[in-house]
Amino acid sequence: MERMIAVIIENPVAAGVGAFGILCLAIYPLFKAQPRLLTIYMAHNAGFVAHYRLLGRATAMMMNLLIGVQTLVAIRFAGWPGLRWAGYALVALFVGVAVMTWHGALSLLPAAVTALSALGHIQGHETAFRMRVSEAPWDANDLLMASLPGLLADLSCIAGAWMLLKDARSLDS
Repeated sequence: MERMIAVIIENPVAAGVGAFGILCLAIYPLFKAQPRLLTIYMAHNAGFVAHYRLLGRATAMMMNLLIGVQTLVAIRFAGWPGLRWAGYALVALFVGVAVMTWHGALSLLPAAVTALSALGHIQGHETAFRMRVSEAPWDANDLLMASLPGLLADLSCIAGAWMLLKDARSLDS
């Protein structure tokens, strides 16, 4: 925890944009309409692109940028299920970017999480898939880079995913 506080003190702008990302991630489950939900989620991605860039973490920055691209594509082509194949191309892009920005675990963790999340999105079970697979590696990544905003965002994402899952289950009953 001391290391995380030191990173915040050394990089207050990175901490600020990380706080913006946390706020966006905390409120996105409140939006029920998919375009609004994805737009606020996109703002979260932009905040964390800046956060990880300011911390000098290229792979985490690029993965958030690519998740943003995936979100934009999802907003634009939500009604075109035939275009889901494009998601598989994004997974290959995630792997390529990880190779280009390689720094061991600090590259492997965000790339694996992003690829798994994209696969969950392609399969149409993104929320449940994220809850089961994605968040623990992001937590580990944020602990390794001492990113308190990243860690708090991960915990917020887990809480938000639970809310969405609970809401979806109540609609099924």
